[in-house]
Amino acid sequence: MFIVSFVLYVIQFIIMVMLLYTSDKELTKTVPKGKAVRLADKC
Repeated sequence: MFIVSFVLYVIQFIIMVMLLYTSDKELTKTVPKGKAVRLADKC
């Protein structure tokens, strides 16, 4: 079970990084950096 949860966590982290990387320009226009960091901390 630990391996499964770890894999899910890694997948979630990769998806989060991809989203932040691909929508970085859109985020800087609409969302303040602090809010983006808070969203990352929630995940």
